[in-house]
Amino acid sequence: MPPDLREWLPADDIAYFVSNTIDRLDLSAITCRCGTMERRGRPSYHPLLLTKLIIFGFVARVYSSRDLEAATHKRLDFRILAANQHPDHDTIAAFRQKHLKAIAGLFKQVLQVCIEMHLVAFESLSVDGTKILANASIRANRTEKSLLKEREQQLALIEEYAQDCLKKADSIDAADDAKAAACDPNVKALTRARDPKETLAIIDRLIAEMKEAEASAKRDVGQSTPPAAKGTDVASKLSLRSAERANAVPRDTDANSQPAPAVQSADHPLAGTRAEAVTPSDAGKSAAPKELKINTTDPDSRIVRDGATKSFVQGYNVQAVVDSKNQIIVGAAASQDANDKKQLVPMATLAMENTGTRPDQLLADSGYYSEKQVTDKKLDGIEVLVPPDRECTTCPTTDESAPAEVVRHGNFVKYSPQATTVDLMRAKLKSATGRANYSVRGKTVEPVFGQIKEAAGFRRFLTRGLESVGCEWTIVCMASNLKKMYRAATCKRRDESAASTPEVCQKVRKSSGMQVQMAM
Repeated sequence: MPPDLREWLPADDIAYFVSNTIDRLDLSAITCRCGTMERRGRPSYHPLLLTKLIIFGFVARVYSSRDLEAATHKRLDFRILAANQHPDHDTIAAFRQKHLKAIAGLFKQVLQVCIEMHLVAFESLSVDGTKILANASIRANRTEKSLLKEREQQLALIEEYAQDCLKKADSIDAADDAKAAACDPNVKALTRARDPKETLAIIDRLIAEMKEAEASAKRDVGQSTPPAAKGTDVASKLSLRSAERANAVPRDTDANSQPAPAVQSADHPLAGTRAEAVTPSDAGKSAAPKELKINTTDPDSRIVRDGATKSFVQGYNVQAVVDSKNQIIVGAAASQDANDKKQLVPMATLAMENTGTRPDQLLADSGYYSEKQVTDKKLDGIEVLVPPDRECTTCPTTDESAPAEVVRHGNFVKYSPQATTVDLMRAKLKSATGRANYSVRGKTVEPVFGQIKEAAGFRRFLTRGLESVGCEWTIVCMASNLKKMYRAATCKRRDESAASTPEVCQKVRKSSGMQVQMAM
């Protein structure tokens, strides 16, 4: 082995770039919590070392703590960042769990370095979302009925275990009393009568308290989610319409009638789960809302539909705001919503807070369109291009202006209906300028998700809970920005070296000519 391990790693390796970039950041939020006066056991690892290992792990496609520990033994770049030390996977996992929010907070500082490198133009920002699997199985979803049944089973097991413990305790006490009586005849054997009804009373009281807490939680959810009731009304209307159609159809054709399509509510908190179809046989019955389910492994995760595979998965709907110049992510967050209807304004606000600048344009696909979001006052002064439907991006290009409210025909004035927000947006996207500006979106944010999910292989979260998942997604986006920064810095060095090559060649030619003249 060489005296210095860095002699074996190229000087332009990305590990050095990540290390130098982290050295420029303010890590006081991490280091201030690591100070301790503890003098027992082995000395602790430096927080800067563990921070570099975790961040570079996201850059180098090494995510789990066990893989990071193995990389410090097998890979030269990780061994150099770890200063030839080998932190245990428990140490890495505990450090990441303790400082996950602080490490995610470094995203803004890395973004400021991108701004200093002139990698962000603030001209056009694209918003999009993708589905990332949660650290939970879709089979772990349970209804309230199944949870109550499982609770009863667990209580029965606890009661049985408690009875076994009491019997063992009584037998031990009886044996001790027998030994004492054998040693001293004056000591009488004591018996302890324990009534199991006391234990059952305690369990019943706990069950009653849990049911009361569940009832109050249901009331809170019912008051805070009015869209679910709206979806139920829509389903009931559809069922009544199907009932009318069923009454109008003759009896001899009932056997050939087809069931109505499944009713889905996009505003449902667990939208993505299929609702039961309304058939003519169910005519007259009001469509009952689908029973909600909760995941026992990660309660914050939701059943969402993956846009690529069109299948329902257990995961999160993560969001990203990307700048159009170099595909730098300027905003990242995770949400539980099955669709993107409410994410446009929050993500645009987050991007403006991170950069401190308002963009010229904001682009998003048709899944983000909402009249309330598009016309929000927080987006005043920003050209928002969000098609109301997918047809707006495939219709032929025209140079038609927005619908006019007043049309003059000689001495007569014809007042047309006032142009709605949808009409204005469609007219803007039909124009040649609007089509050209909106075409930037597909080349900006879509490749970023491909780089993260396919090239980097990040398709499932390691942590659980909405807050932890949001921090982990922010670190993933920060690692993506670090890669873009490294490539930009490498290309810049190559351009500078290529520009200086002719001058070097000219100097070599002059020196060789002087040597030839001296030889003659």
